[in-house]
Amino acid sequence: MFLVDQYSPRLFAAIIAILFLSVIDGLLTLFLMNHGAHEVNPVMAYYINVGPYTFFTLKYALTIIGAITLLMFRNIIPQSFKVRTYSLLYLVVGAFIMTVAWELYLVFNVIV
Repeated sequence: MFLVDQYSPRLFAAIIAILFLSVIDGLLTLFLMNHGAHEVNPVMAYYINVGPYTFFTLKYALTIIGAITLLMFRNIIPQSFKVRTYSLLYLVVGAFIMTVAWELYLVFNVIV
């Protein structure tokens, strides 16, 4: 007998959305940087200067590590938050949606 975790379709969709939006965010960031924008995150700015592949790999790796960590501890209820950790996954999806929406706004209204 094998013991495996089973995740709800909503939780799976949240993880896929986070990974997809992270890729879109990385591509839009590189596009904006090539058109005169500046990265305000000093860590990511450093890795953009190292190279686009390094930046993209690090960004995606950090996103994966964060998503897996939240997934592993999805049923933990931190005393300071009073909400289950998996709720933070949906918060991350919302943050990525707002980030990508802002970048798209910049692409279509500022750069063009």
